[in-house]
Amino acid sequence: MRAATSPPGWIARASGIGPVAATRLDTLHGLKEAAEGMAGLTEALHMVVNAVRAGVRALISFLVGKLISWAIELGATAGVATPLVIEEAMVAIGQTTVKVTKMLKDLFASLKQLHEAPQKYKKLILALRVGTGVAAGRYAYQPYHD
Repeated sequence: MRAATSPPGWIARASGIGPVAATRLDTLHGLKEAAEGMAGLTEALHMVVNAVRAGVRALISFLVGKLISWAIELGATAGVATPLVIEEAMVAIGQTTVKVTKMLKDLFASLKQLHEAPQKYKKLILALRVGTGVAAGRYAYQPYHD
């Protein structure tokens, strides 16, 4: 009954909505996957930055503690313990060098694993741009089905 009272163009438009909706649904699923991939990459980069920040903080705390200790030793002994303080400083410098070397080695190892992140970001951003264009109807998109 309604079809008889509806404007004739509405029925034709309504029958074409299914494929358009399916295309837009496919696009939105792709956008979701791209956004999840970007979130994973961001989390990985966050972990690397956090590890480096924690290492630097520990290194600074270590050196400040040593400096205070050496200053107290020199002041308490009126400079008599200077050779001992120099020896402790050399040991601390060696330990700090080892720590810095290990931190840099770990950082470079992490960055090697994440060196493809910018390429993935570029591809995901392109997918988001194209996907939003498809969802808005600016591009013709045919979903791929096996």
